[in-house]
Amino acid sequence: MLIHGDAPWYQRGNQSAKSAFLGNVMLSMVKYGAAVMSGSGAMFAEAIHTVADAANQGLVWFGSIFAEHEPTDKYPHGFGRLVNLLCLLAAAFIVFMSTKTVLHGYELLMHPEAEGNFLIAIAALLLSIGVDGKVWLGAMREVAEESGSGHVGLVQLPFVALANLHLASPPTKLVFWEDFIAVGGALLALVAVVIGHFSHIAWIDPVVTMIIGAVLVLIALKIGWENALALIGVAAPESLRDKVAKVIISNANVADIRNLYLLAEGDKTVVACEMEWKSTLPFRKVDAAKEALRAEIMAIDSDIIKIILDGVEDDKIPHWKGTSDGE
Repeated sequence: MLIHGDAPWYQRGNQSAKSAFLGNVMLSMVKYGAAVMSGSGAMFAEAIHTVADAANQGLVWFGSIFAEHEPTDKYPHGFGRLVNLLCLLAAAFIVFMSTKTVLHGYELLMHPEAEGNFLIAIAALLLSIGVDGKVWLGAMREVAEESGSGHVGLVQLPFVALANLHLASPPTKLVFWEDFIAVGGALLALVAVVIGHFSHIAWIDPVVTMIIGAVLVLIALKIGWENALALIGVAAPESLRDKVAKVIISNANVADIRNLYLLAEGDKTVVACEMEWKSTLPFRKVDAAKEALRAEIMAIDSDIIKIILDGVEDDKIPHWKGTSDGE
């Protein structure tokens, strides 16, 4: 969810990224201290992961604040893709830090270290599960909100969020995946610390460390690929395109749609449509009809920031068939 308007800067931007940033700043300090005192490789992996999360989510939060700026003459499509760029940089940073985590786990596997304070490690991991779990829950709720799923019960929420994740904004997706891995990684680390403490099996902790790092690399590559495509330019979700098409084709002055394009600009959307006016529409009323139609389209979704309408005379040849590809 984005907060716009005259709110102070610290209350603006993507709120999932903001919550995750603040939570991970606190957790990174706790986990690092616990890793030093406990000597746990899995705890160290969790500390590195949390530092990377805090840096990434802070970067994305500040970027989402700047991306709210209105389009200018120099940048007519706005600043929405800045969020994609920052998410791509965040993904690259996650890959770098996760690779170091895997190498650290391998080092521990080859050269095991003595176990440190067991209770401190357990307390830090339980705190991590609680804080990251709360942030992840908030990210799931934002996915449901941004996808138009409405109010969803707690049991159904994870399934609804996963099914509609492709409709969420880039920052919300980033927070969702990072905190999904954060919760899963903390649970794995907790199991490794407990089993390692009571069984004295030295290889469990470093193996879990490497698993956490490897999963993070895969998630980061997925996030990076999606945002790289968005920087090139991708179409907005088909569900939004269908809503826009329905509003245009049902307008009393529109005879047909020749072409309709919806381009995603970060978490914003630009609409471009070539349509045919009905022959009954007087030329002097075209501008008024266009403005009225533009207002209707803007009302569909608050993230639509620009609408380009090109109206021509009706050639009496059907073009729009109402399919998702517009053919």
